[in-house]
Amino acid sequence: MPDRISDAVAAVICAARRQHPSWGPAKLLAWLGPRHPALELPAVSTAGELLARRGLVKKRRRRRHNQHPGVVPPTTAQPNDLWTADFKGHFRTRDGLYCYPLTIADQHTR
Repeated sequence: MPDRISDAVAAVICAARRQHPSWGPAKLLAWLGPRHPALELPAVSTAGELLARRGLVKKRRRRRHNQHPGVVPPTTAQPNDLWTADFKGHFRTRDGLYCYPLTIADQHTR
């Protein structure tokens, strides 16, 4: 495989990670570049995958995002029991006057 990381490069990246355990792949590669100009360093994503394969990166727990339960729309028995109003903001018309659109809707027939 021509795109494979050489063992020497992998060893240098892993040694740098052991020396700086809190650094990520981007910082490690930026630090290694000037110190090892002869090495052909991989992309940041490739270095990150290498560190994960070698067990040098802790797997983060994914944070659970709680979804808002939402508001249950009120139910109505017949039309005209409940009306809703929605202010849509304002805008200027061509003659310079402001328009304040307001939507009124019957909840039952919505």
